[in-house]
Amino acid sequence: MKETYIHGIQIKYHESTHLVHDKNRAVILSKNLDEIHCVIDFNVEDGNVKNINIKPRFNIDITIEDGVYIFDVNYVED
Repeated sequence: MKETYIHGIQIKYHESTHLVHDKNRAVILSKNLDEIHCVIDFNVEDGNVKNINIKPRFNIDITIEDGVYIFDVNYVED
């Protein structure tokens, strides 16, 4: 597994994929850079991550309240 840190959050991803990111979004791409496997949006307020939205086959919303991570998972239909 490869790994990187974005806003102090460790992101691990498979060696056969590529990760590109800026300060608000990370995208995991296929080896040939022709498919998007996952999009991760970071909602940053006052230098702190308030919300993370992960968009793979499932939408996973992660909200951070008082240091507690709250996960909300929704299936994305084809």
